[in-house]
Amino acid sequence: MSELIKPSPKLLLAGAVFVVAAAVLFAFTIVAGLEKRDEPKPRPTLQATVGDRMLNVAPMQFCTNVQASACDTAQRPVKLPVEFGQAVVISLPEYITERPWFLTVQRYDAKRGQAKLDTITHVDPAEATLVLKSTEDLWVAAVEINVPSQYQDASGNLIAQAVWGIDTTPESVSKDFALVQKP
Repeated sequence: MSELIKPSPKLLLAGAVFVVAAAVLFAFTIVAGLEKRDEPKPRPTLQATVGDRMLNVAPMQFCTNVQASACDTAQRPVKLPVEFGQAVVISLPEYITERPWFLTVQRYDAKRGQAKLDTITHVDPAEATLVLKSTEDLWVAAVEINVPSQYQDASGNLIAQAVWGIDTTPESVSKDFALVQKP
C-alpha cells in the first residue's frame, strides 16, 4: 500500500496566502487597466507658425462621442496674429489628414471693407501643410479646421467631431474681425 503524503499546515497556509495575493494582484491589474481606459486621451494638436513664433493648437471643441454629446467644453480660438506681408504655416496631424475635413479661411478685403469666407472640403486629403498669406489689401482674419462626424443636425449639416480655430487678425488692426467659433 502506498502512503499519502500529508503537507504540513505551514505549507498549506503559505499556499493559501500565495493564491490570495495572486488573486488580489490580478484584480488590481484589471481595475487599473479599466481606469486607464476611461482616462481622456490627449487631443490631437496642429502646429501653427508665423515668423519665429510657433504654437501647438489644441481643438476648440472635441467630441469623443458626437451622438451622445460627449464633448469637451468649448474653448476660445488661439490668437496668432498674421501681420501684413506675413504668412501663417499650419501643419496638420494625421488625425486630420487621414479623414475628410473642412478648411474655412476668413479673409478681410480692406479695399471693400468686407469679410469673405472661403470653405474648402478635403475629402481625400493629401496635404499636411497649409500656407496662408496676408497682404495689406486682403488679410487673413481667422482659420478654422473642422473634422465632421457622420451625424447630422436638424438642418442636415454634418456635426463637427473636432474643430480647431486660430484668430489671425493682425495686431495692427484694432477691431476683432475673426468669425471663428467662440463659446
